[in-house]
Amino acid sequence: MTRIQRKIALVALVLTLAIPVGAQSAFKGQLHISRESFTIQGSLLRVQMRVSYNKSLLNRGETLTFTPVLKNDTAHQALSSVVITSKGKGGSGQLTRANIPVALHDDRKGVFFFDYDTTIPYDAWMRTASLYIESDERDRHGKGHVYEDCLFRVLRFGQSATSTTDAAVVTGDGRPDADSLGRWHPSRIMTDWIQIVPPEQIADGELKVSGTIPLDDSRHIGRMGTRDFNEEILHELKKALTPQLQVSGTMLKRIDIQGYGAPVGNYRQNEIRSNARALALKEYLLTARGKAPNSVSVSWVAEDWDSIQSLINGSDMRLREAALDIIRSVDVGAGREDQLRVLDSGELYARLQASVFPQVCRLTWEAEFTREGISTRSLAGRDVTLPGMYRAAMDFRKGSQEYNDLLDLAARLYPDYPEACINAAGVAMLRGDLDRAAYYLTGLDTDPRAFNNYGVYHLMRGETAKAEVYLRMAAARNVPEAQTVLEALRHGTR
Repeated sequence: MTRIQRKIALVALVLTLAIPVGAQSAFKGQLHISRESFTIQGSLLRVQMRVSYNKSLLNRGETLTFTPVLKNDTAHQALSSVVITSKGKGGSGQLTRANIPVALHDDRKGVFFFDYDTTIPYDAWMRTASLYIESDERDRHGKGHVYEDCLFRVLRFGQSATSTTDAAVVTGDGRPDADSLGRWHPSRIMTDWIQIVPPEQIADGELKVSGTIPLDDSRHIGRMGTRDFNEEILHELKKALTPQLQVSGTMLKRIDIQGYGAPVGNYRQNEIRSNARALALKEYLLTARGKAPNSVSVSWVAEDWDSIQSLINGSDMRLREAALDIIRSVDVGAGREDQLRVLDSGELYARLQASVFPQVCRLTWEAEFTREGISTRSLAGRDVTLPGMYRAAMDFRKGSQEYNDLLDLAARLYPDYPEACINAAGVAMLRGDLDRAAYYLTGLDTDPRAFNNYGVYHLMRGETAKAEVYLRMAAARNVPEAQTVLEALRHGTR
């Protein structure tokens, strides 16, 4: 494929899709959402999407309520719900009690889908909202669980694909302008003020990622039955591993899971239960087709006294030293818990149950990936890797719609990569959208690669002192854009 063909393919991809490439998944990966569209129509926001699933979605007698929700840090808005019910032996497919008009379709291959289309009153806060899907699963007795999935962290509202200029421009004399309040007006930000960071090449080799899943927080995962527990752990692992698996050339090689329990009940019974739970979880992960590696290890510490000892040692509990002495010197089978219970008339043990044991109950995991270097992969077809999208954007004029769209889409596809977010924040500032720029810059204030764009962001907000701090730090790292902005400030109109 020639360079021109690659450009055409990628531009077509960006301009014909108002959403990330490929379907997004919700409800344990069983609902697939595609053809998303968010359109402002006067005072209304229209939300459209296609929802697909196969006939094994629900067991007989179960229902699933599908509810999109818009929310940010300060507001939320639930959209209309659709209720999916099982048809019986044949599997899932029937829609009932839906409060918006939808039609169910069957592609005759066991896959059902419906087109979701609703409108709500539009409010300005929705510009910075994320789209979540709440999936309320209920069995025939009404018992169930609500799953929440973040589908899009940043919403892309419809824009015309015909314009070739999408960046703010400077005045005719080429110098930036400032309004009467001392704010540098967004329409006066120069394109050469914005730093665009090239993504690091991802080398061939192995990558390890680890994490922790609490078992006794507000969700009480550890108290679930075997089936629900296994499904919830798989759901949590998928959420944690998906950002890595979205990087082209990445495959999950193995995952090691270690469970930890607290001294609740008989020690021998705890050992039996924890071993059974570890075995059941391992078998479930190995048989979860397409969702787990071939190598899975799961082990369990029935009562994690090492962590209990460490937490007590770091606390301000009364009789802390006495409790530590009992743990060190009295065996579990020789009455360790009984002796702890009598300390401070039972107050110390009650505090352990309330604040220490819940921290101890957890799963830790470490996943190992194999990753094929981006440099060895072809640009044939549509290259939607982060470096590939960056290279495609560089083929266009900085600030053009094609350039901006590619970098913005890259951040939505790879939201966990700082380079993508820094670049998307720069694009947002070129478009004069400070709210979106702030969203992308969140958490990057200590990343030296973001210093320049942070400086421009504060400058646009009229916070000149903060702006100069970040810009000078960036200039000290020989960032030419920062030096350009500082020069403009010295010779500006303020």
